Amino acid sequence: MAWHLVKTNLAYMPTKLKLDSEFTLFCDPSFRNPLISPLKALETLTFADLNLKHGDLLFAKIESSDSKPTISQQLNKNTLPSTQSSTVSQSSRNIYKQSLLDFDLEKEKGLIIRNRDPEFCKHNNNAMCEYCMPLEAYDSNYLLQNKIKHMSFHSYLRKSINNAQKKVGLANGPLPKHPLPLEQLNFQAKKNCNGGHAPWPEGICTKCQPSAITLQQQEFRMSDHLELAEAGIIERFLSWWRETGTQRFGLMYGKFEKYTKVPLGIKAVVEAIYEPQQTNMVDGLIVDIESPEFISEVSNVNSLAKSFDLELVGIIFTDLTDDGSGLSKVEYKRHKDSYFLTGLEYRLAAKLQHLYPNPSRWSQDGYFGSRLVTAVISGNENSDVDIFAWQISNTGVELERSNLTLASSDPGLMMVKKHTIKSKSQHSSKSSSESEPLKQSNADSLALQYVPDILYKYTNEYNASVIKSAKPYFPVEYLLVSLTHGFPQTPKPMFKAKNSYYIENRHSSQTAASLSNHLLQCNVLSEHPVLSDVIKNYFSDFHLIVYISSLGILTIGHQESFSSNQCSNATTSISELENKSDLELLALIAMSPEKNQSAESEVDAENCLKILSTRPTWLSFITILKNSLDNDQTGFSKFITPTVNTTGQSIQTNALNNPRYGNAEEMNMSDLTGERNNQMEVDDLGTWSCRHCTFDNNSTTEWCAICGLPRND
Repeated sequence: MAWHLVKTNLAYMPTKLKLDSEFTLFCDPSFRNPLISPLKALETLTFADLNLKHGDLLFAKIESSDSKPTISQQLNKNTLPSTQSSTVSQSSRNIYKQSLLDFDLEKEKGLIIRNRDPEFCKHNNNAMCEYCMPLEAYDSNYLLQNKIKHMSFHSYLRKSINNAQKKVGLANGPLPKHPLPLEQLNFQAKKNCNGGHAPWPEGICTKCQPSAITLQQQEFRMSDHLELAEAGIIERFLSWWRETGTQRFGLMYGKFEKYTKVPLGIKAVVEAIYEPQQTNMVDGLIVDIESPEFISEVSNVNSLAKSFDLELVGIIFTDLTDDGSGLSKVEYKRHKDSYFLTGLEYRLAAKLQHLYPNPSRWSQDGYFGSRLVTAVISGNENSDVDIFAWQISNTGVELERSNLTLASSDPGLMMVKKHTIKSKSQHSSKSSSESEPLKQSNADSLALQYVPDILYKYTNEYNASVIKSAKPYFPVEYLLVSLTHGFPQTPKPMFKAKNSYYIENRHSSQTAASLSNHLLQCNVLSEHPVLSDVIKNYFSDFHLIVYISSLGILTIGHQESFSSNQCSNATTSISELENKSDLELLALIAMSPEKNQSAESEVDAENCLKILSTRPTWLSFITILKNSLDNDQTGFSKFITPTVNTTGQSIQTNALNNPRYGNAEEMNMSDLTGERNNQMEVDDLGTWSCRHCTFDNNSTTEWCAICGLPRND
């Protein structure tokens, strides 16, 4: 009866107090131990479930409805989102949905099983001693013997929880009235300090002042291994450098799966690499990840990737220079005596990791770290092309988010910012044409900047451990976490197209005419297409599906993403298929196995094609492609107003700017098949002379290789 009264009163509290948002119950007045969000789960809980007894005091904390932006709002901002204080309500943490992979790993015991040691074990086979008893996943001796440099995230989680949580395990979630083991770092001065002084920068105390930062190697990593589904993914990505000699940047899409070679490990499996808009040069590249065009482009690709049950798992870029030997060797640039990642590369990776946090119910903030991987293709010690996988540590990501470091002229060193506080008069002198949010963002980053003490430890020439101030410079490697990488022994890639379509944002243009010629070869544009292995193979191409999606004709659903395993499971009903979007049906067709491998999935794929071929959107799509053959430049514009696609350019502009052709007429007469092996030849492009230093540069570059000045200045 008492519990019924408690639930009734809690349910009516928002109405009585006229609250515009939910509140959270805590077991302590410091709001460190959240109990439950009452409006959602109290109906099914009892005193015993909450570990409460009569006489316990509960404390309610009311959160403003607009106090914390959602993840979708963060990803659509030009500036990086700000992290709130570690004391955040349970209702705020509910916006972060922990992945199913984390739930599965939490159910595992995580013990390392050892066999009976014939030398030290003196007992029978049915007994156990200290030499053969199971080890914890974070056992330091085991990690050292197996050369595991960083323990996995779930091993670190088990090491961080208290004894009470260890007894009950992780499967049922955090215990009530117990502090959560994980906490997101925060190197900024607290804005709402109750120390009785004016907020920073007018005042500061030991409570709101961030502690000194000691840089050291992070003992865990959020992802343990980078796996490329097949070697062809890297070969297609490297074809740009082989053809142009300039560097290339890409976004890796795939899945996170269990990695059994590390206790409770996680690996990132890459199925495709998307190449966004960028400026490529011989000695580097430019990618503006904060531009509206880049954000819109990546957001569209992320939405499409969900149709294949894929997500963004990392970034990849090249840093290759031929050594001039003529033996297909490249320079060995990145090693312990130079650098592994430059300061600019670290900042790029840290910003992206902050934009894609890892949801976790074991953190006060609702997320902890990021699983995003950074891969570099460069030369190894044998001067062969190799892959190096990295992650930025949680400390490194927070240093970048707090705007405490800058890249220096030395690629292996980072520079610590100085205390700079601009007066209000300086801020008021900004141009009135700037928007108010932008002025507020600039004011926060300049006027409210507090730089705590940053230290790092190293071994000097006398083999003694020395702690040194990181100001003004410190090595980038203190912020890095290394990963292993490799390829599967039996590759089973998701995308198996043998005759692949053009790759986006390259010189070979993606147009309606080239797409029409490409799809005519598989006979899918007929009025009544018949499913065949050829059709499946043609649509099993991530770049092709991305371009079709960018046209804006076929629908893309926002339902729960399907797993590719559905293609081999029980037959899906016709009504379920009819509820799927056009691109989801295309994905089911592309992921279905070949004939005679699964009869049930064959029926599904046939039904998908039948449903898709009768939809008005598909018929409009076919009509546009057929008309584009008559006039590839104007036929497409008869039906669609040019809009910005996922490449950030209009369809017409993308075709006319192709450097392989001198004009639109020449473009209309050449290369409409859309096959990757018909892409540009570098020898046909010529050179351009720099008007600053007269050096003859390759026409594929926009910056002079000698003086570094732009082509059009």
